[in-house]
Amino acid sequence: DHMNGLVFIMENFKVGQWVRNRDIRHSRAFEMLEDTAARRGIPQYFPGEGAQRFEFDGVVLTLFPRYSRGRSGDLNNNSLVCRLEYGDFSMLFPGDIEAERELDLVLTHGDRLVSRVLLAPHHGSRGSSSKIFLDQIRPEGIIISCGYNNRYGFPHPETLERYRVNGIKTFRTDLRGAVVLTSSGKGYDINTQRKH
Repeated sequence: DHMNGLVFIMENFKVGQWVRNRDIRHSRAFEMLEDTAARRGIPQYFPGEGAQRFEFDGVVLTLFPRYSRGRSGDLNNNSLVCRLEYGDFSMLFPGDIEAERELDLVLTHGDRLVSRVLLAPHHGSRGSSSKIFLDQIRPEGIIISCGYNNRYGFPHPETLERYRVNGIKTFRTDLRGAVVLTSSGKGYDINTQRKH
């Protein structure tokens, strides 16, 4: 459901490869995405079963596979999940997953998920950022990407409370604008467009 942004990225940046799951959408937006990738010669890569690890310039990127055991039928749980590691810095990017997939990741991958920073699953929705997931990841900070006064009510107050109870510092794009994280591999800094 974020395809229009990907078309912009493919049109305006040098993209070497499109890493994706095998889900398809019967929509004009998805057709535009595939057409843009084909026209610009961007190859598609479909991660296989099991976690896959890639290393480049001191960065380790681990891709966790598509979730095929879901019972809910929620395609959000098929989001590609990846963990970036650079020196002593790590960040988990869980896409739009919800509690069902979070539990599967914890049971399947355990300590491989531990990360200093977490991108809020599904923009901080009520059904995401479960206690078991947060307890496993143990993030110091969490970045919540959501629009100001959005129609979905993201992030949900119950989810924000889980972050607070766990002592996780939050950085919300709806309140602080752009969030920029930098790391030299020894610690990290998070700066926001607005300070408060």
